[in-house]
Amino acid sequence: MSGQNGRSLSARRYSCEDCPLRPLPAFRAFEKQELVFVSGFKKGELAIDKGDTVLVEGSRSAH
Repeated sequence: MSGQNGRSLSARRYSCEDCPLRPLPAFRAFEKQELVFVSGFKKGELAIDKGDTVLVEGSRSAH
């Protein structure tokens, strides 16, 4: 699967500041200090196709 720029979605890397999910209404805006703090927790990214399962109750994830 390729993104708009032709690169594989799994190869894309977003900083927390540039995360495409941040503008969604489900998420509140972070203060600068909060964003710096939560950025330290990021371990990687997971690219999935539309409709794929992200979390399965009771299972362990490598992510």
